[in-house]
Amino acid sequence: MRLRFLCPLLPVSLVANGFQISEQSLNGTALGSAYVAGARGADASYYNPANMGFANDWGENRSEFEVTSTVINIPAFKFMVPSSNQGLYSITSLKMGGPENYEGIINILGAGGVAKSAADTLINGGWKALNEFIGNLENLTKQKVYTVASMPSNQVVPGWTGTTNFILPKFFYKSRTHNGFTFGGSFTAPSGLGMKWHGPGGEFLRDVFIMMVELAPSISYTIKNRFSVGVAGRGLYATGSFNNTVYVPLHGASVLKGSQIVGLPNNVFSQQVPASMRNKLASIGYQPAMACTAEMNQNSPTCEAYYYGLKQIMEDSGLTQADSNLYGTSQVVQQSNGSAWSGGYRAAASMRVFDNGMFSVVYNSSVTFNMYGNLTALTELGPSLGNVLTRGYLNINVSLPEMIDIAYAHEFFKHHLRLEGVYRRTFWSQGNKFLVTPDFANASYQGIGGTVQYLNSATLKKMVGLADFSGVMNMGAGWRDTNTFRLGATYMGRSLRLMGAFSYDQAPSPQEAIGIPDSNGYTIAFGAKYNFRGFDIGWGGTFTFKSNRNSYYQSNDLGQLRIFSASLGYRW
Repeated sequence: MRLRFLCPLLPVSLVANGFQISEQSLNGTALGSAYVAGARGADASYYNPANMGFANDWGENRSEFEVTSTVINIPAFKFMVPSSNQGLYSITSLKMGGPENYEGIINILGAGGVAKSAADTLINGGWKALNEFIGNLENLTKQKVYTVASMPSNQVVPGWTGTTNFILPKFFYKSRTHNGFTFGGSFTAPSGLGMKWHGPGGEFLRDVFIMMVELAPSISYTIKNRFSVGVAGRGLYATGSFNNTVYVPLHGASVLKGSQIVGLPNNVFSQQVPASMRNKLASIGYQPAMACTAEMNQNSPTCEAYYYGLKQIMEDSGLTQADSNLYGTSQVVQQSNGSAWSGGYRAAASMRVFDNGMFSVVYNSSVTFNMYGNLTALTELGPSLGNVLTRGYLNINVSLPEMIDIAYAHEFFKHHLRLEGVYRRTFWSQGNKFLVTPDFANASYQGIGGTVQYLNSATLKKMVGLADFSGVMNMGAGWRDTNTFRLGATYMGRSLRLMGAFSYDQAPSPQEAIGIPDSNGYTIAFGAKYNFRGFDIGWGGTFTFKSNRNSYYQSNDLGQLRIFSASLGYRW
């Protein structure tokens, strides 16, 4: 069985639906990203490279540079989530072959009680007592060990987070337009978050850090200030580290060879032997079994004699293997990290509609990351079997989705008021949202405690393979393509610009399934920019509200996301 460890890669849907951060520049923040057809100046290199060739909002053809600092703020919140911890218990049974050395077993049991009678009967040519003795011996080896490793959690468990603040810097540039050509570039952070989750409900995302940066040089060609096309190459770097806990179902039996069972030390071997087996031994005349109890030190002289005899009986009876069938879920505590470079492109086209309108289309290609990193995972199999520590390398395959923006902006009152509507389609249903595959061929396995500490790496690998991660690893399954609708307004004075917007953003992830917590978002945004002597300074904020009442992660309060941006720009 192939085991897949889940790292909740890029769980920044709390930042925006999916794991996008659309608000990059000041204008983008203050307009809630209703800033495509109306994009002008340095940050057009990111939002719409085709628009770099048009005059800016002050009618100028200049080179421009802007630096923006963005703070992502998520207030502390509480939530309730159905628990995936079903508890864990095991049933161990021994598989015995036909007796190979009855005389040896009789000698081990001693010359008293039924054993002596069976030996005397055998010497006198009788078989009834011997057959009865063998039947008792076979019943002895059919006993099963029931072990409760862990108890299940309540059906619904609480979780909470503290207040989260994350700072991201961005840079934008465009040149003057020469013979229709304009050059530009942007350095942005499409996603980024450092967040800690607490309580049983927060185990799935426990401790998350993710950073993704994008460098995108761009070029546009403008024809007669009427039509323009632009393209940008996107070079992206992603890195992240994750500490989390998942509960995974267990399927199949953990099979140990007879020699492995017999070779266990007494204090470990005793955990595989139920009291009913000891009582059965006592009933057929094995006296040390009567004195060795569960309360005693299993390495005491009395128990040493008992377990030595029991191991010999099992060996001479043809013990072949022990099956430990595991039921419920196993707790897996993981630490992982990964990083990778990747790339894509952004293509745009804009056309003036008469003198006051602008129609634009911007397409962002999908970007696939193959992130390589390290994984440490502790799979808990209960106090009897113990825990298995796995160390190895892993590959994280992630795809950022294709997106297309269709926008129209119209200016009123002698170009003092601009209204813009933006429709975005995000194709979340395509590609892998996150797929984590460890390199098992080169992984190392170490048994900690219980039976597993005495087993070799190959056996441990089979035991860890009982964990079925298919139910929790495919967090991107069932994601749908989403629609986003944005409406923004900009007042443009001689020196002062005022901006505001409203938007609705669908959540791509299923609301009824475990995974990245998310729900539909409603956003309001506002901001202002002031220019003097070629400098532009500004401030803006975006506030997103999410209702979690109907989602898998339920909360009585509205989820909030706040993004604040401040910028300084220069035109020359």
